[in-house]
Amino acid sequence: MSARWNENRKIARRMIVKGDLTLTTPARFGSGSDSIVTDMPILRDASSGAPLLPGSSIAGAMRAYLRERILGYEEAEPHDASSISQKLFGDVLEDVAEDQRQSRESYLTIDDAVAETSSIEFRPGVKINPATRIAAVEEDKAGQLYDMELLEAGTSFPLMLELDLPEDEGLQHDLLQGLAIALTGFEKSEIGLGARKRRGFGECRVTEWKVEDYNLKDPGQLVAWITGASGKEPSGKTVAEKMGFKESLPDERSLFKLEAEFRLASSLLIRSGSGRADAPEMVHLRSKRNNVDAPILSGTSLAGAMRARALRIANMVFSEDSLKAIKLVSDIFGSELTEKQTERKNEDDPFASRLLVHEREVNGRSDMVQTRIRIDRFTGGTFPGALFEQQPVIGGSQSKILVSIELRNPKDQQIGLLLHILKDLWIGDLPLGGESSAGRGRLAGLKADLYLHDPEQEKPEEWHLTPKGDGQIQIVGNREKLDTYAKSLGGAK
Repeated sequence: MSARWNENRKIARRMIVKGDLTLTTPARFGSGSDSIVTDMPILRDASSGAPLLPGSSIAGAMRAYLRERILGYEEAEPHDASSISQKLFGDVLEDVAEDQRQSRESYLTIDDAVAETSSIEFRPGVKINPATRIAAVEEDKAGQLYDMELLEAGTSFPLMLELDLPEDEGLQHDLLQGLAIALTGFEKSEIGLGARKRRGFGECRVTEWKVEDYNLKDPGQLVAWITGASGKEPSGKTVAEKMGFKESLPDERSLFKLEAEFRLASSLLIRSGSGRADAPEMVHLRSKRNNVDAPILSGTSLAGAMRARALRIANMVFSEDSLKAIKLVSDIFGSELTEKQTERKNEDDPFASRLLVHEREVNGRSDMVQTRIRIDRFTGGTFPGALFEQQPVIGGSQSKILVSIELRNPKDQQIGLLLHILKDLWIGDLPLGGESSAGRGRLAGLKADLYLHDPEQEKPEEWHLTPKGDGQIQIVGNREKLDTYAKSLGGAK
């Protein structure tokens, strides 16, 4: 056994990476504490009071992204800690005796980030019954209405990471490649942070990384690292190129993407309060985009409408087996987690949603304040004092709404169900938002781009849909395969 002073990782190089992370949609990094202002407050720095992004949250998101890239979605890391994600972020070896369990320390250090520029918005929410599409009411709860504190889009966090590189060149290569892949996820805006990432929150991007490399065996560079002076800056356009990687590892993720552009054929109202005393009682939901309050189609509202329609379609297809219909929908949108379900009996039964629904802005619309009065449905007369105002967004020929979703580990039957939902949105049969019975929320399809990545196939498949003048849809791509997905809904097991 060697002397304890010689038991070290023999670090030969250190690499410091810096970048400004900017939120492109609102995000919530929860504090877990109570507040008299909101039901769900954000995490703040104890000394400055500014919003805080913990290094542990950054590390967790980076590790999950790297693991999914090299192993695939829903794949566990090996017990022998041999994967790149385990080498980079550390792990505990589980294939040794209990009294000899070994832990592997992370080679990557990530600092907490305090927001440089930030603004706060409050987002209301309500639990919706998927069967009735109205607010859910439970006997043991006072109500299903809540609000949460969010960081606005545009909030910026300065990130700083430091990578220790040992003398072992093979391990150096793995660590650099792993970090390059993980940081590329921020460049491509493929990593989400905070709560409700699968419903449109926490989208972010780092447009440029600054990399400084220190050779600790060189006395001058060692002194520079100790004193905080600048190190050697590698050249390259992307962070991968700056770390010496022009080609990445194969992407093992199985993914179906759907991006469809619609025209708002009517009005749209996702209810929200403006917070101003002179504003209408009901205002369409807005969020900051480029320092301007912009109307949005929230991920939670879109996912709720899609789930309700998916359950309706599944119940029609499996009219004699409602459990099969529920399972099909739950496999896509996630299960309703009750107290009885907290202990999972079957590890293959997912609870988290496999569907990512992005939050997008409503463009090219107009705003209009409408005055309405409540009507007694029995007498047909008006309620005294029941006059109210609404401010929905009004569609038109220039209006555009982008529906952007991603399905992880898709099966043919699940893709088929999403295609049927797309068809209902396309022809205006699936309204979004509130007051659908009054004609609000109807869309008209303009174009749709479908993308399927299967790691077992040589190249991804793509389809492009555009409307024809006779009410038909022109499909560019393998139409037969798309028909197979649509028809598999009724026949697949």
